Amino acid sequence: MSDLFETRRRKISWCPVEQNAVIDWNEIEAENSAWIDPMRQTLQDTAWHGEGNAWTHTRMVCESLVVSDDWKMCSEQERFVLFLAALLHDVGKPECTKIEDGHVVSPNHAPRGSQIARRFLYETLGMAGSPECFRLRELIVSLIRRHTLPYNILKSKNAVRDIVMVSTVLSCRLLATLSKADINGRIFDDKNQKLECVELFCQLAEENDCLDRSYSFHSNHSRYAWFSGTLSHPGEMLFDDTWGEVVLMSGLPATGKDTYIERHVADRPVISLDSLRRQMNISWNDDQTQVVEAAREKAKKFLRSKTSFVWNATNLRYDFRRSLIRLCTNYQAAVRIVYLENDLPTLIQRNRTRPHPVAESAYNTLLDRWEIPTVLESHELTMPRNDYP
Repeated sequence: MSDLFETRRRKISWCPVEQNAVIDWNEIEAENSAWIDPMRQTLQDTAWHGEGNAWTHTRMVCESLVVSDDWKMCSEQERFVLFLAALLHDVGKPECTKIEDGHVVSPNHAPRGSQIARRFLYETLGMAGSPECFRLRELIVSLIRRHTLPYNILKSKNAVRDIVMVSTVLSCRLLATLSKADINGRIFDDKNQKLECVELFCQLAEENDCLDRSYSFHSNHSRYAWFSGTLSHPGEMLFDDTWGEVVLMSGLPATGKDTYIERHVADRPVISLDSLRRQMNISWNDDQTQVVEAAREKAKKFLRSKTSFVWNATNLRYDFRRSLIRLCTNYQAAVRIVYLENDLPTLIQRNRTRPHPVAESAYNTLLDRWEIPTVLESHELTMPRNDYP
């Protein structure tokens, strides 16, 4: 944990972690004006936000959080995570807010905000380069993405599924703490009803033994089957009928994916999108349809012959990974995602020394819609310590 708190002292000194925290808004606003200023200009529906703009609401949420009993009961590490999640929970609103039928709405602001927050934490605050920084950064991002779930639990089509899913990637208790601060940090009617929904969320999590820990599945295969819709209840155990493994590489350019393959899965055939681009004379900036189609045809040949293989590409978008994983599991192959990461300056330097470097502008494009894989997506997720050149 020392590397994380050294980073915090150096770059995030304005993030309070004390039990009796005092927030230095002058320092926070001076350090983060690039994303705070647009929030000041972002309107909110007065029916739910009588306090005014998105930044006024954010300040109220943070103030509510640090005086709550939940905050005082948290560890220093948890308070670090919660404050940054509260500070950034609505960072997606400036981009997503619009007027519909005379009302201010912000559809999908939580998932978009999680992407914006991830890039800010990674690129600006330097939360990268160690497993601890990665883990806490992704916990913050996950809290932001799902911060509305507890007080909207009655709107869920499958509340148990949502709660089990949340427990697999973060703490239900921490999510409830953030959600309560979001409710208390605004001016609107029926506040008590929303708080009761959060309590119901916690009760359901406790009933499923996943309030403070991940839900316990019988196996990775059962977990994947549950989230992909094969099982009707998470407690069921499914017979594992997979015949082999497809390794799906994921990571920004120059994270060392090729080196990992050489060291750990060199005995398997590799489908490399970079190699296909060079063979087909298609650049990163061109339409990738032909490259992907050619890669998928090669994958189908391996799957039909029940041959384990490696798919080597950046794979930083969830929808693309999902499509490929479904292709593999339809042939009854197990899928293991291997995700590699390093800090951005290291990646830029490595990229410049590669035989076939990508344009540095590609990093900006990839980081803007960056979606890191989770254990919800496949049979297994591996995130090895990355020292690959």
